[in-house]
Amino acid sequence: ATTEIYTLSLHALFRSLASSNGYAYGSVFELPHGSSEIITLATFGDSGLDLPVGSLVEDPDGNLFGITNDDAISGAGGVFEIKKDSGAVSVLGLFNNTNGARPTSLVMDSAGNLYGVAGAGAFDKGSEGVLFEVQKASSTITTLIDFDGTNGGGPNNLLLDPNGDLIGTMSGGGGDGTLFEVTPGSTTVTTLATFNEMSGQPGTPLIKDSAGNFFGCGTGFVLGPGTLNEGSVYEIPSGSG
Repeated sequence: ATTEIYTLSLHALFRSLASSNGYAYGSVFELPHGSSEIITLATFGDSGLDLPVGSLVEDPDGNLFGITNDDAISGAGGVFEIKKDSGAVSVLGLFNNTNGARPTSLVMDSAGNLYGVAGAGAFDKGSEGVLFEVQKASSTITTLIDFDGTNGGGPNNLLLDPNGDLIGTMSGGGGDGTLFEVTPGSTTVTTLATFNEMSGQPGTPLIKDSAGNFFGCGTGFVLGPGTLNEGSVYEIPSGSG
């Protein structure tokens, strides 16, 4: 099975590929605009990281950042950077099952700080995921919020709106999951909407349009007694819950 992740820059489409066939650790490649030639930018394995997931993010200098689901030390994954034209994967930080594990989504603010969510947290505390930060030029993964079931759990999407609010989805927190928000400098998780059996649990990706409406995919919902659909596309209108 493979997992393919896309992100679009001004000039090219970058894509990271993870394979679970036991042979490939994953790669990041580029499809230049107007070209049909796929160019491999970097491969995983030698850096100690493998199985990239989620979307890549690009800074103004053309450096790429991303996350992986696995690493050679704890197996919990990490955050990486590929400097422009370097062809090398550099480790920015590693998850260790205390500061999180199995990251699922990554975003960058205008100052170059990285924020993300991981589907698991401190195993010894029974954590159900974390919201984390890696400050620019830092190699430290800092836990901002530990999801413990009461404030949600199983985060799988994250986006950053123009106001600096972090908005995401999770499979826990009420019903079949929630759409949540964390404002800048806050550790309070605010529920914006709750998913139910008709919408299904939120999957990936999550997008927000200029009018403030949210769109995403659900992983399954109930059509009626004894009838289960295999998925859905949902909308959460601006200002609704």
